[in-house]
Amino acid sequence: MVKETGSVFLFKLIHAAIKVATIYIIAGNLSVDAYGIYIFLFTLALFGSSLGNLGIEYSNTFYLSKNKNEYSQIVTTNILFAIISGIIIGITILFIWLLLKKPFHDITFLNIIFVIINIPLLISKRLINGIIVGLQKFNLYNLNYILDWSIFLFILLILWYNELITVSYLLLSFCFSQLISNIAILLFLHRTKKIRLILSLSTLKYLIDYGYKVYFKNIFEMTSLRLDYFVIKYFLPSSFLGIYSIAVQSAEFLLYLPSAISLVLFPKIASSKNNTNKYFQRIFLKGIVSMIVIAIISFFIYPIIIKLIFGEKYIDSIILFKILLVGIIAFAGVRMNEAFLLGIAKQKYILIASVVAGILMIVLDIIFIPIYFVTAAAVISSCVYAIYFLLLFNFIVKIFKFQHEV
Repeated sequence: MVKETGSVFLFKLIHAAIKVATIYIIAGNLSVDAYGIYIFLFTLALFGSSLGNLGIEYSNTFYLSKNKNEYSQIVTTNILFAIISGIIIGITILFIWLLLKKPFHDITFLNIIFVIINIPLLISKRLINGIIVGLQKFNLYNLNYILDWSIFLFILLILWYNELITVSYLLLSFCFSQLISNIAILLFLHRTKKIRLILSLSTLKYLIDYGYKVYFKNIFEMTSLRLDYFVIKYFLPSSFLGIYSIAVQSAEFLLYLPSAISLVLFPKIASSKNNTNKYFQRIFLKGIVSMIVIAIISFFIYPIIIKLIFGEKYIDSIILFKILLVGIIAFAGVRMNEAFLLGIAKQKYILIASVVAGILMIVLDIIFIPIYFVTAAAVISSCVYAIYFLLLFNFIVKIFKFQHEV
């Protein structure tokens, strides 16, 4: 566990460094308003990929952790599903863009098309990730994790050199990076374990049967994570979203450690035939303590970094970042709790907690963001993440008590 987590965490740090470079280059070269538009479109593509995967990413990990014999059926079914699902979600987004003036008043048709092209590619990447983790091929996972962003950074540097950084070029470049990385990882996967083209509807059925509960968890979790972006874009100028997103993206970099832990923990719990309660408790405690230390350090370092890189341009993001730190610690606990519950096939508890968190986020964001602007978004996010964590923690405590009594 320690070796795999260390390897994954190392590559997550590399990924973080690449992502920080891309985000800060883009934010530094676009106006605050244009950066807000870019982030809105990028988030729309990510949200579309969450809508379109039906939780199959987690099904891939769960079933391949237990039985690797159906590998070819799962891979082939996933690829076809990603294409069809992505097209359906893309067409839906196009109709929404045609029908709603807000928040799309400053979004061009070309940029919407680039978002639509990205969606099946992002779905495919997520599903492939689930397959790789199920096979416990963490070296390949690490490659998949950094390849698309490495390609994107390379193209971005070319655009930067030629002074061509615009929202449209950025979205097109991201499409290209996703396409190349998906093809490359499938070829590596084929070399690792040969893929035979076997399409199976029964395979798709049992993948959906496991995944649909996690799917709704994903939707409500994505809502609790990103709804504030859409509400800000709807009620406020795009520049507000630009400032807020810098704070959020910077805070989310702190989640790489718990993400690495949960990534390795899920298949380990799923494949274990022994009681894993004490094992999980030990890992969870170390993860939370580490996150508190990281958050305290970041509290003092972030203002220095922002002023050094951007000057006064994103100075208003500092207070938002500090508010979000409480929620980030809580969400680190959420990630590890989810990994345990998924490993013991108790997705329903994640679904319940994510529904509560999602509904709270929707109601509070719509009420308070128009009044108190992005400060309200940061406070609400931290509070909702804390509630999300407490709900999952309560479910796990009850499971431990029940198992002890039995």
